[in-house]
Amino acid sequence: MSDDFLIRRALVGDAPTLGRIQVTSWRESHSGILPADRLAKLDPAELGAQFSARLRNRDEPTATFVAVVAGRGAVGFGICGPARRGPRGHHGEIHALYVLGAVHGKGIGRALMTRMAGWLQSRALEPAFVGVLRDNSAARGFYEHLGGRHIGEKPVRWQNLDLVEALYGWENLDALLGLDMTDVIPLFPPKR
Repeated sequence: MSDDFLIRRALVGDAPTLGRIQVTSWRESHSGILPADRLAKLDPAELGAQFSARLRNRDEPTATFVAVVAGRGAVGFGICGPARRGPRGHHGEIHALYVLGAVHGKGIGRALMTRMAGWLQSRALEPAFVGVLRDNSAARGFYEHLGGRHIGEKPVRWQNLDLVEALYGWENLDALLGLDMTDVIPLFPPKR
């Protein structure tokens, strides 16, 4: 990998950047899937304010991790925590994973998933799942590559649009903890 990066817990000061990453990532990954006018209306400042409130909340049951590339800054983030509305028997959830298109394929999404799997597993939040728009074939392929098993679909509503999420699950998060991370900076010791 040409760029060194690290994964760390997000800080309140990261909130505006997280808002920008989410908007940019949505526009990159959902172009042609969601209406262009809806994507154009996404407001990074509004999302940044939501992130700020979440990161300030000491009772927030989720964890937010940010990927930072040396000399470039934050390029992605992930949020995980207890399952919200999901498949029966799944206790943990990857609530969000966004990585800028310019750094796709560099192991950053994989490293974020590994870090979130470790956090979830340390809190006995497995099996775990993630939801992704059914028509987002690139994201679905990513989760399948990481061993996610398609476990169903669920309807979601976003900006007055009826959409469908494909759900991918991991019965045991050891599969994500055991990913080949030889091309990334080790962030925590492997599970023994």
